[in-house]
Amino acid sequence: MSRIEDVLWVRVGADPTSARHGPARFIKTNVYMSTNLVKRGDPEDAYDKATKAELEQNWDLAFKSYVQAVELFLHASRTTTDNEARAGYKAQAAKSLDRAEKIKLLKRNLTPVPVDRFSEQQQYYVLDKSSLINGRRFNFWDKPAPGPNDCDDQPRFSLEQIQCSAEWRRPQDLSPKYHIYSTSLEPIDITQFLVGDCSVCSSVAVCIEHGRRFGTKLGLSSIYPQYPGGVPHASPDGHYSVRVLFNGTYRRVNIDDQLPFSPDGVPLCMSAAKGELWPCMIGKAYVKLNGDYEFPGSTSSIDLHAITGWIPEHLEFQSPSFEREITWNRLCLGFTEGRCLVTVGTDKRHDIQWNGRRLLPAHCYAVINVQEVNGERMLTLLDPLDPLRCRDGEEAVNSQFRTWEMSWDEACGVFHSIYFSWDPSLFPHQLTFHGIWKSHRSGEASKSHTILKLRRTSSSESDLWAVLTRHVVDRQRTSEYISLRVEKDGTLSDYMSINKLASQGMYINSPHTLVRTRLQGSEDFICVLASYDGDFDDTAYTVTVYSTAEVSWDKTVPPPTHVKKVEGTLSMKTAGGSCLYPTFMLNPQYCLRIHADKSAKSKAANKGRVDLLLHGDRGIPLNVTVLWSRGQRITEFSPNDVALGSGPYSYGVAHVKKDLLPGDYTVVVSAFEPDQQSKFSLQVESAYPFDLEPIPQEGAGMYNKTIRGAWDDDTATGAPPYNRYFSNPLFEVQVKSQTQLKVRLQLTQSSSITSINISLFRDSSPPQLLLSSGPYADTICGVITPQISLAPGNYFLVPSTYEPGFRTPFRIIVYCTTSGVAVSRRKRSGNR
Repeated sequence: MSRIEDVLWVRVGADPTSARHGPARFIKTNVYMSTNLVKRGDPEDAYDKATKAELEQNWDLAFKSYVQAVELFLHASRTTTDNEARAGYKAQAAKSLDRAEKIKLLKRNLTPVPVDRFSEQQQYYVLDKSSLINGRRFNFWDKPAPGPNDCDDQPRFSLEQIQCSAEWRRPQDLSPKYHIYSTSLEPIDITQFLVGDCSVCSSVAVCIEHGRRFGTKLGLSSIYPQYPGGVPHASPDGHYSVRVLFNGTYRRVNIDDQLPFSPDGVPLCMSAAKGELWPCMIGKAYVKLNGDYEFPGSTSSIDLHAITGWIPEHLEFQSPSFEREITWNRLCLGFTEGRCLVTVGTDKRHDIQWNGRRLLPAHCYAVINVQEVNGERMLTLLDPLDPLRCRDGEEAVNSQFRTWEMSWDEACGVFHSIYFSWDPSLFPHQLTFHGIWKSHRSGEASKSHTILKLRRTSSSESDLWAVLTRHVVDRQRTSEYISLRVEKDGTLSDYMSINKLASQGMYINSPHTLVRTRLQGSEDFICVLASYDGDFDDTAYTVTVYSTAEVSWDKTVPPPTHVKKVEGTLSMKTAGGSCLYPTFMLNPQYCLRIHADKSAKSKAANKGRVDLLLHGDRGIPLNVTVLWSRGQRITEFSPNDVALGSGPYSYGVAHVKKDLLPGDYTVVVSAFEPDQQSKFSLQVESAYPFDLEPIPQEGAGMYNKTIRGAWDDDTATGAPPYNRYFSNPLFEVQVKSQTQLKVRLQLTQSSSITSINISLFRDSSPPQLLLSSGPYADTICGVITPQISLAPGNYFLVPSTYEPGFRTPFRIIVYCTTSGVAVSRRKRSGNR
C-alpha cells in the first residue's frame, strides 16, 4: 500500500502489496501520521480505547488511538496468510481511518501523533515495499511464494543467448552425469559463459575454495530443499528455492531446474564441471533476481552479500586513501583465518597487460590463495571465463592457463579494485534499521538525508563497521548515489582537520557503502548520517551496524521544536574555499541568534541542542562552521573562535550538532577549493527559538574594483624604515565626486605569508597620508583600511610588505559609494 504520511491512502478491497492490483476504492484524509506510529499490539484494543475516548470527548486520545488502530489493522492485514482475515483487517482499518478523519475535521488543534520510525510496523513496511524487484515480487524467506507458477517464471534470455538459439532444457534429460551436489568441486571447475556474470562466477568460485579450506557451505547452503546439514538434495518436481539477502532481508527466489542450452547441448550460462548443478542454480536465481540474462554485471562484494550475507567492502587501488601495507595485512590475516572472501577487478581499459598476458576490461578475477613466503607476497588468481569463448571478437590470451600467481605489489598496479566480503560473525553485536528517503527536490536531483544515533554501553575501545544499502527495485535506474558518514556526536572537531578532506562520505553509484571506524572509550554517542542523491522518489534503504562492543539505537531523541532552511549558492563571487585561502571571507555567512529559555534556572541549563545539516552538489566537498563572533561577518578565525564545526570537508553533505548557549553566532558555509561552485541548502534545527539571517558581504551596497599586481626585484622595497617605501608599486586613485572609500590588500598565493600594509596618500608634494590599514599584519585574508570620505581629487595607494625582497602577487580591492572612481597602475619615475 501507499505510505501513510501527510496524506493517507487506504486501499480497500484489494491486496495493497500486490503488483497486480484489481479495482479498488481509495480513502483520502489529511490526517498527519506515519506507518511507524505504534508498537506491536492488539488492534481491537486500540480501537476500543479510541471509541471510549471519543465518547468521553477526549479528542486527542481518541484521534491518537484511532490512528494506532489503523496502523495495527494494516500491519495485521499484511502479515496474515488468511484471505478472509486480511479483508476483515482492511475493513476495520478503513473504519478507524474514517473516525480519525472526522475527528481531525472537527478539532483542528489536535496534538500531532508522535512518530516512531523504529516501530515494527514501519520496519516491516519498508521491507515489504522493497519486495517488488525488477518487475517480480520476491517475498520474505519465511513467507510463501507469490503464486504457484513462480518457479516456472523464467528469466528472459540475453541477446547473446538468443543468437546461440538458446532453449530451456533439464540437464538430467541431456545427460545422466548431471546431479545437484558432490564433494569434489574445485574453483577451476566454474566456467563463465556470459560476459556480464563474471562477478557471479568468481563469487561462486571463492565460496567453493572457502568450503575446501574450512569446511563451510557458503552459497551451497542457500539452496532448498536440503538435508539437515545444509546440503541440497534433488527436488522431486524440479523446483528449488534459493535464499538471498536482498533489500534488507532474506528473500525467497523460486526457480526450476531448467537451464539455457544450445540445440547441441552446450550450456549457455554459468556451468560447473563434473555435472554439478548447484552453482548453476545459484546463478539462475541471482539472474532472476536481477531481471534477466541481459545482466549488466556487478561486483563480487555485491553478489556475495546477496548469496552469503557477508559484509561488502570495495577498495580502489589508485585511491589517495588506499593503504597498501595495511590492506595486505588485513587481506593476509583475513584470508588465512577464513574471515574474508576476495576478488580483484580491472577497469574499462582495453590495453591492460601483465607479464605477456592481456587482462580483460571490466572483468572480475577470483583470489583463491594468499600467501607470504620468504618475503614474497603472492596472490593466486582464477579467470572464470571459458577460454574457448570470445569477447569482442578476441580470444582470451593464454587460454590454457586460467590460474596464475601475481605479487601483491604488481596487483596493486595492474588492477583497479579489490573486493572483500567479511564474515559478519567477527562482530558479536549487530543492529539494523530500515528507512525511506523521501524526495526533497533541489535543482535537478533529489537529495535526502537520515541521521541515526547510536548509544554505546561499554567504555572500552571497539571496532564499529556500518553498511548503508540502497534498496534496488529496478536495475535500469543508474543515476542513484549514496554516501555514509559515522561521526562522534556533538564533539568539536580538531581545528586542523577543518582544512582536510574527509576519508569517508563520498557519494558512490553502488548499492552498498561501508565505513570502518575505531571508537575510543570516551565516545558514548555516535551519529550515522546516510545520504541519497538521485532522480527517484521515496527510495528505501537499510543501515546495518556491526560492533565488537554492545551498541543500541538511541530512540529517545525528541524532534526539534524549531527548524529553518535557507537556500544559497557558492558562485564565482562567493566560493571562497577553506580558511587556508585569503578568499575565505567571501563565503556565504549567516547570523545565528539563539534566544534564551527564560524558564531555565541557570546558565548551564540554558544550553540547547543545535543541529546543522548542509548539502550541495555530491562532487563538492563541503563544511559548515559556527563561530563566536557576535553574528558579525568574519574574515578569518582561530581555534578559540570555533563554537562547533563539521570537521573535514565531506562530499555533498556536512553535518554537526552540539549544545550551544543562547547568543549570536556566525555560520560559515564553504567548499574546499575557491573555484568549487554549487547550489546548497542549509537546515538548522534548535531546541530553542532562533533567527537565521544572511550577513551582507564586505562592501555590500558599494562599488568595487579589483586591481592585481606583484612585488618584483625592483618594487619589493619594504616598509618606510628601509627608506625606499615609495619604490613599492603605486596605484593612482582619481575621485570625480564626493565618495566613501575603503581598501583591502590580499596576497593571492595561499603559500605566501608575510606582514603587509596598504596606505592611501593625497597626491601632493610631499604626499599626505590620509588612510592606513594599521600596523603590518600577516593575516591570510589580508588587511583593510577604515572607511573614509574623500573629496574630488587625485590620490594614490601604496601596498607594501614589511621586509624588503618579498616577491609575490597581490590584489587590491577598492570599495567606494560612487561609480566615478578610477584606479590605475602608476609608472614609477624614481623615489618620491
